[in-house]
Amino acid sequence: MLSRIARRACQRPTAQRQRWAGAGIDSFRWFSSDVVKTSVKDLKVGKDLVLVDGRVAEILELSKRHVGRGAAPVILNLRSLPEGNKFTMRVTSDAMFDKVTFERRQVTLMFDDGSALNFLDENSMEEFQVAKNALSGVKQALLTEGVRCIMTMFDGKALDVDFGESFEVQVEDAGLDASSRVSASYKTLILKNGLRVSRAPMHVKTGDTILVHLNGETIEFVGKKS
Repeated sequence: MLSRIARRACQRPTAQRQRWAGAGIDSFRWFSSDVVKTSVKDLKVGKDLVLVDGRVAEILELSKRHVGRGAAPVILNLRSLPEGNKFTMRVTSDAMFDKVTFERRQVTLMFDDGSALNFLDENSMEEFQVAKNALSGVKQALLTEGVRCIMTMFDGKALDVDFGESFEVQVEDAGLDASSRVSASYKTLILKNGLRVSRAPMHVKTGDTILVHLNGETIEFVGKKS
């Protein structure tokens, strides 16, 4: 006999189940503890993943827009994972989403085979691949052999990688230092991979190891490594 959850999955519209199947998605799985119904008002940018037409997506931006009277619509900018395709949704303020319960693992980048990055979970000794074109250019530049990062996984598949709240990088060129006779309070740093960190304090020097945070495509200064 089918469970109540399985019966609900079978009763889903045929067209929707076909979309899920075409995306390689097991429609029964979405009605397990892997997803939780959540109001759009409670979703957090950069932290929550949601299901949209059978695709796992991360929330890049969420904003309300007042247009005349009535409730303000909510605009969501999202990115499908692991494909990396960006898209926009406009929903009402009382809309509900399926929020995904995902797994995060610490992994090490082993090598770049040209089209994909290959990672190793040193605890389980499992290997995972993430297509390079699914990652932003900034992430690709930061991911060099031996770098440790955090992999987001769902249903046993690697979706994305990030660096947590902060991670270490080395300054290749710090430009002007605090002894220079300039009135600026901040400066831009150039890292070994050519990326830039803006609004860094003047006391940071070339060769220093600093802590930074990746916010979308922007690398933000956090502090110097003690």
